[in-house]
Amino acid sequence: MERKYDMPFKGRVESDELKMLRILNTRMELSEEEKRHYLNLEKGYEGEVK
Repeated sequence: MERKYDMPFKGRVESDELKMLRILNTRMELSEEEKRHYLNLEKGYEGEVK
């Protein structure tokens, strides 16, 4: 017998840091470390939203 639970999900909100890095990435060239951090934040956010 398979059980299914209806769990309420909290809406995911982009962090201020992710928003800032997204804007800066379009306006300037980020350092390798900043770029890696930005891409990790993007990937993590996308994973949470799925």
